[in-house]
Amino acid sequence: MEQLLEGADDLIHFLSLEEAEKYYSPRDADIYDPKCLPFVSYENGQLVIVASETQIETSPVLQREGIKDKLWFPSLTNMMLAIAEALETVGTILPELSRNYDDEDYDTDDYDDKIRKNCKVVGEIAQKYGSPRGIILTN
Repeated sequence: MEQLLEGADDLIHFLSLEEAEKYYSPRDADIYDPKCLPFVSYENGQLVIVASETQIETSPVLQREGIKDKLWFPSLTNMMLAIAEALETVGTILPELSRNYDDEDYDTDDYDDKIRKNCKVVGEIAQKYGSPRGIILTN
């Protein structure tokens, strides 16, 4: 988990079940779908998993900001596959936040090019797994 949120652990928080219950409120059922369970919290909103009373093949992941939910990934499985591939390929899911001041080439054009390239690669991975916005996690 440490590598997953390198550089962003103060911006993005994976919720425990107890924390998710605090965010979920049946009293907001007229605004939010009560079948959505939040599992990630960040500065501007949450990522939620859509549940169903009947068994379904996939559970979409939605981004909840304000009162509007947007498709984030077609399934939690796809999101986890995107995370795994991004970690394997570039070592992080948030390359723009993984800048390391100790790197010998920090603050050079080559370093900035590497960060931009990694951002593009992560975006392509996210889209490959169905993210309409080409982002795995956001802040």
